[in-house]
Amino acid sequence: MSRIERQPNTIATRKFLTRLAAFAPPPVAARRKDVTIGGVRCRWFTPHGKVVDDTVVVHFHGGGFSMCSVRDTHDFFLADYAALTRRRVVGVDYRKSPEYPFPVPIEDCLAVYRALLEDGIPASRIVFSGDSAGGNLCLAVGQRCRREGIPMPRAMVLMSPWVDLELKGQTIGKHEHTDYITRGVLECFVRSYLGDHDPTDPLASPCRADFTGFPPLFVQVGGAEAMLSEVRWMVCRAQSHGVDAHIEEWAEMVHAFQGFSIMLPDAKRAIRSVGYYLDGQHRDLGTQKAAAVALRLSAAE
Repeated sequence: MSRIERQPNTIATRKFLTRLAAFAPPPVAARRKDVTIGGVRCRWFTPHGKVVDDTVVVHFHGGGFSMCSVRDTHDFFLADYAALTRRRVVGVDYRKSPEYPFPVPIEDCLAVYRALLEDGIPASRIVFSGDSAGGNLCLAVGQRCRREGIPMPRAMVLMSPWVDLELKGQTIGKHEHTDYITRGVLECFVRSYLGDHDPTDPLASPCRADFTGFPPLFVQVGGAEAMLSEVRWMVCRAQSHGVDAHIEEWAEMVHAFQGFSIMLPDAKRAIRSVGYYLDGQHRDLGTQKAAAVALRLSAAE
């Protein structure tokens, strides 16, 4: 049984991961600056040298809505993200459950986006990005934007997005021996984040969302991860609603593998692929183990 499963208290697990992150070397791939945007703590990551364009990547970090932050667990990854895509990245330290359950993290992420728009950055220059629970937050904020008439960002980059809090995905059990994420871990996160709230609410489980009017989606998922089936289905659903949704399945990779860029070559390759996508390129990565899969609804039947 993993350390996370033995520790039912998400607050204690958060503290454990923060202590563990302290052993990572300081990131040198990008300059960092702590700021407050829309009343929410954030950190800018600016690559050394010339940035490729004026895109602002707004990244919502993962951690089951309960743990991790851009200042410790995601610091190295986000510096690599900025450097490898050659773009400015702002990591959002939204408030977390159980102290701040649903929908507080969504409200914080939306507040950051509103503030960036009010500061004069047009939506056409902003890209939402998120890993795991952060991918969920991207899609939830998108729903709120559509509901409130706020302009959508130019695109969304979703890395192993957690889109089904009902936990009905077939690969959750099937891939328990190939991924570090298990049903027990996910159930703990769901209780912490939702409490008694209905997990079928599309703001909680974006796989149930109406994607009409959403911007293009670029999705990466690991071929060995627990959430593979639900991510595939979400992409199919988005495509059926007319969204330009593109998915990359990375063979043998686990959940949110991009976050292991400190030690995993495929993580760096996947982040570079995000850069290629933002460049408007769709390259055949061939030997880099990335298989671009054009999914249709029939593929999920």
